[in-house]
Amino acid sequence: SRSPIPSSPIVSAREGRVNCLRRSRNALEDVVVSQVLIRRYVAGERRSHPVHYDHHALITAVCSLTVPHSGSGLFVQLDALSSSREFVELGVAGNFLIHDWKLLHGVEVQGNEERFSLIAWLKPACDVRGSGTSWYDDLAAAGDADAQFRLGMRCEQGGNDTRAHEWFLQAASKAQHWPSMYRLGVLLRRQGDLPGATCWLRAAAQTGFAEAQVAFGDLLSGWGWGEVERTQRCEPHSEASRLYEAAAAQGSPAGQQRLARLRLQEGDAVAAERLLRAAAAQGSAVAQTDLAELLMSGGFEEEAISWFERADELRPSSTK
Repeated sequence: SRSPIPSSPIVSAREGRVNCLRRSRNALEDVVVSQVLIRRYVAGERRSHPVHYDHHALITAVCSLTVPHSGSGLFVQLDALSSSREFVELGVAGNFLIHDWKLLHGVEVQGNEERFSLIAWLKPACDVRGSGTSWYDDLAAAGDADAQFRLGMRCEQGGNDTRAHEWFLQAASKAQHWPSMYRLGVLLRRQGDLPGATCWLRAAAQTGFAEAQVAFGDLLSGWGWGEVERTQRCEPHSEASRLYEAAAAQGSPAGQQRLARLRLQEGDAVAAERLLRAAAAQGSAVAQTDLAELLMSGGFEEEAISWFERADELRPSSTK
C-alpha cells in the first residue's frame, strides 16, 4: 500500500474535476494509456519545467520514482503569478498524482534534489489511433476558454496561423484568458503585426505572467525573439528593464538572463554573474553560455569550459 498524499488547498480545489471523471463511466471506459515517459531533473541539466497544461492528454498520472523532497518538484499554480504556486507533497516514492488536462502545473526542483518522474498520459482510444484531442471540440464551441486555447495551439503547431488567431482571439477577448493573450501576441509578432503584438503582450504581461513579461520586454527593447541579440542595448529604467526585473523576481530564467545582460551593460558584472548563475542552474542553455563567456573574460577558464559543455549538451542536435 502507498502512503496518502498530504492535502493541499490548491490540489483540493481541482479534485472535483478528477472525481467527476471517475464518476462518469462513459467518460472513462474508452480511455487508454497513450504515452509513458520518464523525466529526470539533475544538477547541470534540466531543473525546471515551465508552467503548462497537459493539453495532449485527457488525464495525466505522474509518479515520483525518487524520494520526494518537501517544497520541491511538482507544483500547481492558480493564476499567472508564480506566487500562486504550491508544491504537491507526494509523500513517498511511488505515490501517483492523477489530474485532468485543465490543471496548470510545472516542475521546479530545489537545492540538490535529483528527481526522476514516471509520467503516463491517457486519452480516448480513438484519439490515440488518430493522434487527436477530440474532447476539445465541443468544449471550445460552448465557449470554454481553455479548450479554445488548446485548439489555437493545435492550429498553430499545424501551421494554420489564421485559425489559431481566431481561437486565441476568442479566448483572450471574451474570457481575458492570459495564456491566449500571450500566444496571440507571440503569433502577431511573428507575423510582423507589431501594434497587435504590443497590445496583447502588454495585456498578458500585466497579468504577471513571467513569459509574457520577457516577451514584451524583448519587443520593446529590440532584443531578439528567443536568444538575445548581442548588438542591441536595453536602456536602464526603461519599461523593458522593469519587465525583465519583474520576470526575474519570479524566478524566470529568461528574465534573469535578460536582466543579467542589462546589468553588464551598466557595468555591474557581480550582479550579472549572480543572475546568470541562477538561470544557468535552472537549465537555461543561453544563460549557461553567457555565464561561460563572462567567466572566460575574467580568467576563470576551467569553470567557463564546464559551462560551455553543459550548454552544448542541452541544445537540440539540430542547432549544434
